[in-house]
Amino acid sequence: MTIHQVPKNFNPEAEPNWVRLIRMFITGEYPDTYLGKRFEGPTRGRIVVESFKAAERTLLPWLEALRYFGKREYWDAFRMNQIIPVRYEYKPNGSVFDIVSKLQAPCSFEGWQGDWVVMDCHVGTRDHGPYNTMVRGLLAHDGVIMV
Repeated sequence: MTIHQVPKNFNPEAEPNWVRLIRMFITGEYPDTYLGKRFEGPTRGRIVVESFKAAERTLLPWLEALRYFGKREYWDAFRMNQIIPVRYEYKPNGSVFDIVSKLQAPCSFEGWQGDWVVMDCHVGTRDHGPYNTMVRGLLAHDGVIMV
């Protein structure tokens, strides 16, 4: 299941893999059975969506699900004049992630560095879009990209 495929009968118990990975990367709590990349300390991530309007009905339900967020007092969300919050900070360890739209100016993707990126499958490919700039931003941290 990708970001843009949120079922009509939304059930936060049916957490997709990309949500589970983001939760692990942000909180630093990995199950013993997880064999992938583990980050030590706070992480910095990005979720790249088709548009903020589309993310309001597809991504936001997952972010608001209590199972994903844990206790609300652990989180700060910043709107910055957008339809949805575009920056989240996990207070216990200082991890942050941003939500950006592929409709933003290409220069807004340049210069970013982080640990992980989740890209909606419609956002871009290796040949165009913000894909190349996101990959460059992950190189310094040996980061992870999920498409």
